[in-house]
Amino acid sequence: MEALSAAGMITVWQTDALMKEDRNMTRETYREQAMANLRVMSRTANGRVDTSASAGKKDMMAVTDGETAKDLALRNFEDALKLAWENRYRVFSDSGDLRAFLEDLALQVNRGLLRDGVLYRSGADSAKYNYTPVAKIETSALWFYEHLFSLLCRDPFDAVEAAAAAEYYINLTIHLFADGCGKCAMVTAAWLLMRGGCMLPAYPGREAFYSVCRQFRCAPAGSVEDREDYAGFLEYYRSLIGEDAADQEDAEGMTILLPKRIFTGNVEKTEAQIDAIRRTVRTDALRLDAARLERITSVGLRKLLQLIGEYASVRMFNVSETVYETLDISGFTSLMRIDRMPKRISIDGCALIGKGQNGSVYRYSPDTVVKVYREKTQMDDVRRENQMSRFCFVSGLPTAIPLNLVMVGERLGAMYEMLDAQSLTHEIVARPEQREELVDKYIAFIKRIHGIVPQTKDLPKGMTLPRHKEMFLGWASDLEERLGRETVDRLRRIIGEIPKKNTLLHGDLHPSNIMDVRGELVLIDLDGIGLGNPIFDLATIAAALEGFPALLHNDVLGWGDPGLRLWVLNRTLDGCCSDLDEAEREAKKRLIMLCMHTKIARYALRHETVSETGREEELKKLYELVRAYH
Repeated sequence: MEALSAAGMITVWQTDALMKEDRNMTRETYREQAMANLRVMSRTANGRVDTSASAGKKDMMAVTDGETAKDLALRNFEDALKLAWENRYRVFSDSGDLRAFLEDLALQVNRGLLRDGVLYRSGADSAKYNYTPVAKIETSALWFYEHLFSLLCRDPFDAVEAAAAAEYYINLTIHLFADGCGKCAMVTAAWLLMRGGCMLPAYPGREAFYSVCRQFRCAPAGSVEDREDYAGFLEYYRSLIGEDAADQEDAEGMTILLPKRIFTGNVEKTEAQIDAIRRTVRTDALRLDAARLERITSVGLRKLLQLIGEYASVRMFNVSETVYETLDISGFTSLMRIDRMPKRISIDGCALIGKGQNGSVYRYSPDTVVKVYREKTQMDDVRRENQMSRFCFVSGLPTAIPLNLVMVGERLGAMYEMLDAQSLTHEIVARPEQREELVDKYIAFIKRIHGIVPQTKDLPKGMTLPRHKEMFLGWASDLEERLGRETVDRLRRIIGEIPKKNTLLHGDLHPSNIMDVRGELVLIDLDGIGLGNPIFDLATIAAALEGFPALLHNDVLGWGDPGLRLWVLNRTLDGCCSDLDEAEREAKKRLIMLCMHTKIARYALRHETVSETGREEELKKLYELVRAYH
């Protein structure tokens, strides 16, 4: 077979990445690349549902409307990428463990698109394509998962070869799943390339890609003919990547997710995976997430001892009592930092007293409250927020410092000592005779926060404060497909002209995120801390008090009376703009509302709980605001 090449097919994002001196591949870099690839390669992501591959495929689909399928495909793929990123340094016990994870990725990609209980291809064979016969799907799947597991354990790990295998077998030959094989193959390949620190492929376009792939014979997996064809595909796939893997640097440290068991039967393959991951990232600090670890024997302890000797800092966390006992008896508790799995608690019967962007706050006892994080929040995210709490406290921001971490069901939580604490929303609702005084206190609190210019040099090592303007500009860009380039360019220009400031911003500064602790106001949710113009903080307040309730038709923050909620918003905005004359104040409020609707419109596009009517109404509001803005 003649050599295949994708010369000249480097995309804009690859050109930009190659021009940067710092080639560290961040989660956002991978997201941008992968979403661009999805739009180039996926019919569903462009509003077309094709069920012609085989008889009966339509019966497996939960959605056949093009626009609905498109919205689901885009959201699902982005969520699957997040799952891939969070598990990029995961170590697997065996091929069955790997299979379970890849099935989770595929289920995420196909959530809401396939009927419940449907994942693998079944029913009639394809009369259109020469895929593996349905009767041999399970046998071929077992071969594929074992083959991919062997690639993960190979020394050295070749991320591009593993990614090529995922694309070739999941999509092109075996065609494992009932639908979304292309998307599942792309996200699995992205996960493997993340693991190896490689750039994602620059696909030449759907037709060009499949015109090359149609040369292959779809021979039985593992056969001589299959190996010959795969070698040709691998050569082609390498040409799409364009650049070899670059060593990644992580000053904050690398987190490896340990497998369920480390014992004589799997220690060699476990060690090979760990060593391959370690070669990808240069760091002095190693973190070992033991949330899945149920058993570690002497051979695993010897590997752990080696790691302690090779890194300046090694920490193991999420350690079960059984594993902790093994480590303690073996003397490892004196050699490294070991954090037990958080204590499990129940919030049954506990009153909800506050609700923020990334969690809800409950009264746990007379003198303690517990913040329960939203689903899928990772331990590293919680620890990062706790570090940020301490930084903000030192910077002069009144924040609560958590006492300890807990588990509430499958969600992480943080315990705080707060005697007689209630959310500011609760106080405003419950004390009508003091509403003006409480809202004025809220305004003063906002101004106090916006008077802080933090010393970023004092941030914990490896942490940065994001610029909120960049976040709003990114949200605006996400709306181009629905609003059109001209409108979005105008919107980005308006946001871009907002004066740059280094003010500390909270990111979700509504009254339900502020606790009244015996007359002192204290913040509890610091997930969105960043820098920028206070306009962006005021826009998120407007989103919580007006935008989201109007879009979602709910009262999750507990205001009860919509009129009271809007009165609080208007008084707050007027108070925060009190240094301006009337014309300037109204102009600033228009800009705040424009930013608010940018946030709400982007949310509406990304969340399936929003009706299509609700999306259209919100996009129309934003469109009219942009066109009228001057």
